[in-house]
Amino acid sequence: MNGRTWRITSWCKRLTKTALLLVALLPLTGCWDVKEVQYINYITACGIDYVDGEFITYVQALDFSAISSSVNGVKQSGEPGVWVGKGTGKTLNTAFNSLFKTSQQTVSWGHTTAYVLTERALKNRDLQLFETISRYQDTRNQAWYFGTQENLEELLLATPFYKQTPLVSILHEPESTYVQQSVLPPQTLLRYMSESREPGMTTYLPTLALNKTQWNENGKPHPMLFIDGAFFLTGEQWNGWLSRDQLYGYQWLNKQTVTAPMLLEDQPSNASVQLDKPKFTIHSYIEADTMKFRIKVKLTGTLLELDDDMETSQVEKLASHIVKDSILKVYREGIAIQADVLRLGDRLYRKQPDTWRKLTSNGQRFALKEDSIASLEVNVNLRSAGRYKLPDLK
Repeated sequence: MNGRTWRITSWCKRLTKTALLLVALLPLTGCWDVKEVQYINYITACGIDYVDGEFITYVQALDFSAISSSVNGVKQSGEPGVWVGKGTGKTLNTAFNSLFKTSQQTVSWGHTTAYVLTERALKNRDLQLFETISRYQDTRNQAWYFGTQENLEELLLATPFYKQTPLVSILHEPESTYVQQSVLPPQTLLRYMSESREPGMTTYLPTLALNKTQWNENGKPHPMLFIDGAFFLTGEQWNGWLSRDQLYGYQWLNKQTVTAPMLLEDQPSNASVQLDKPKFTIHSYIEADTMKFRIKVKLTGTLLELDDDMETSQVEKLASHIVKDSILKVYREGIAIQADVLRLGDRLYRKQPDTWRKLTSNGQRFALKEDSIASLEVNVNLRSAGRYKLPDLK
C-alpha cells in the first residue's frame, strides 16, 4: 500500500469514528428544557393556619437571581426581595394549589427549608398535616419546623440585619444562635415525626415571635425573629405552650446543649457564669406503683462576671443550687400542662416497657407526679475565669 492510499484509509477511519460518536450523542438528554433561576418562583418557607374548617397557607418566595449576585447574602442595593403569597382550601394540598393560579411562573418547593404552624393548625390537624407535607417528593425531611402565635404574614416578611436575605435569619438557620445560647434545640420534620410516633413521648415545636422594640435601623424599629417558647404535644394530644422563661432549666438535661449563660443575682454578690455541655444520668425505678427518678448532673463552665470578692467554691455552690431549682421548676411547668417536658417517662419505657404500659394504661394516662423526681444532685465546676484568674480557681 503506497503512502497516498494509507492516508486516505486512515482519514476514512477517523471520519467513521467521529460520525458514530455524533450519532451516539444524539439520544443523550440535554439541558434544553432547564429554566434559569429568574423564571422560577422558589418557595423558601411556608406558614400553615387552620380557620373555620379551611387551611390557609402563606408562602415566602425570594429572588434567587438577586441572592446569587449578592456578597455573603447581602444585597448590594435596595431591600431584599421578599414576597408572601396566600392560599386557601379545604385540604392542605388544595390550599397549596390555589397559589398556582397567580404565581405567573413555575413554582418550586425544592428549596423550602422552614415551615411555621399556628396553634389552630396543630390542634386540629397535627399528624395528618405533617404526613401530607412529607408526601411531597420535594419536601426536605431536615427542614426546620416551628410553631407561632403571631401573624404568619408578618413573620415571613421579617428580614435580618444589613439588608441580608431571610435565608440567614433564625427562620432558616436556627442553629447559629442556638450554639451561643442553648435553651431549646431547633426541631426538624424528621425528628418531630419520629418522636410523635414513640409511645408516650412528649415532643415540641419551638415557637417564633417578633421582637419589635430591641433593634432600630436608622432610628426606626426593625422587627427581629426570636424563639419565645414552644408548643408541646404527646402523640396527637395537644398539651400546651410554655414560654422561654418557663423552659429555663430544660437545657441542663439535654445532650444537645452547647452553652448557656446563667446570672447569679440577689446573692451575696452578683455574678454570671457560662455553663457548657451538661453530663447527666437518669435512673428510673418503681416505688409503690409510682414512677421515680434519681438524677445526677455535672456541668463545667466559665466565670464571666463577679461584682465583689467571692470564693470560687461559693459561686459553684450557688450555680449548682440555681441549676437544681430551674430543673425542678421546668418539670413542674410540664406537670401543669400534663406534658413530660424532660422526657423522664421515656427512660422508664426504654428500660421496663411492660411496667410503663401498666402505669400509663398503654400511654393513655399521664403518670408523672409532683414527687416523681426522688433525688436531684447537681455539681458545677468552674474551670476558667476567662482572661483573668481567681486565686482559688481549680
